[in-house]
Amino acid sequence: MRSSLLAQMSRHIEKLALAFLSTFTGDGHQDPEQAAYKEVISGTDVSFDMLPIPAGSFLMGSPESEANRGEDEGPQRRVEISAFWMGRCEVTWEEYDQWSQSLEKKRREAGEANPADNLADAVTRPTPPYT
Repeated sequence: MRSSLLAQMSRHIEKLALAFLSTFTGDGHQDPEQAAYKEVISGTDVSFDMLPIPAGSFLMGSPESEANRGEDEGPQRRVEISAFWMGRCEVTWEEYDQWSQSLEKKRREAGEANPADNLADAVTRPTPPYT
């Protein structure tokens, strides 16, 4: 049930991303090197999907003539976006924990230990939120 729901949500997010991209006025050319891919965090079975977002431009803000327009919705301006990569889904706790632990390991290997670490008799962290 849960994997089915996650798959549906993933497809929905991908459709939204494609709809968003269709508003860009880029040349529509997709670099063959920029294809969606799956990244696996080495030494783990944790992975995530990355989607290429092509360069382009879009009009940000609402026109002054729009009904119920708020003062903070303008002025309109054209925004140029460079190509970039975006995760298909939000970062999971598993992904975050792997990043956080590797960052801590690199910090300690570089000799950047916190002096308070020597006083601690245990290491703890917050538990993931209940979902």
